[in-house]
Amino acid sequence: MTDDVKAIRDDLAFLRALAEDGQRTPLVGGSRLAAAGGCYGLASFVQWLILAQVIAVPPVSVFGVWLLAMLVHLSIQALSIRRLAAKPGAESTANRASHHVWSAVGVGCFVLMAALAVASWKARTDVLIGFAPSIVLVLYGAAWWVAASVSNLAWIRAVALASFATAIGLGLLIGSAWVWLAYAGALFLLALLPGLAMMRQEPSIG
Repeated sequence: MTDDVKAIRDDLAFLRALAEDGQRTPLVGGSRLAAAGGCYGLASFVQWLILAQVIAVPPVSVFGVWLLAMLVHLSIQALSIRRLAAKPGAESTANRASHHVWSAVGVGCFVLMAALAVASWKARTDVLIGFAPSIVLVLYGAAWWVAASVSNLAWIRAVALASFATAIGLGLLIGSAWVWLAYAGALFLLALLPGLAMMRQEPSIG
């Protein structure tokens, strides 16, 4: 019992220190989030154009669109690693926690897409892949929630709540090409714009 109480106290002390650290040090990494929102938001918009037959290309072309978006995003990530690491406060506990959470979300999104693609192929239906936007936004909401907790910024908490609400709303569009247009808008509003806002608040190098 004593060990359990001590463990709880240690956890609370860690969370308190994390929050205080986040208040002292601005979060960095907004460029990564902006890149993700821009690249994948644009890919989702192009997918809607293809599925809605606004542009005349085979539906299978959407795989190439997402592959290109992923390659561009990963290239931007690779180029930004050194620049972000050089920013003041980048190695703070809050920033490291936020970085690891977003990295986990990125890997989770990749695995999610692969799993749903396999399931869609196995079930011979396109409906399953339509759940991806809602699930991704739940993951984004969780990551934003952590970022809000370590930074104590109300606007980031609002982005997290908006991500959760939008994930539910997108469920109404499952089975329709419109889900991809709505998803594009969500990525622009809930990843690209908040990422740009974070970039404005980041400390400059040197």
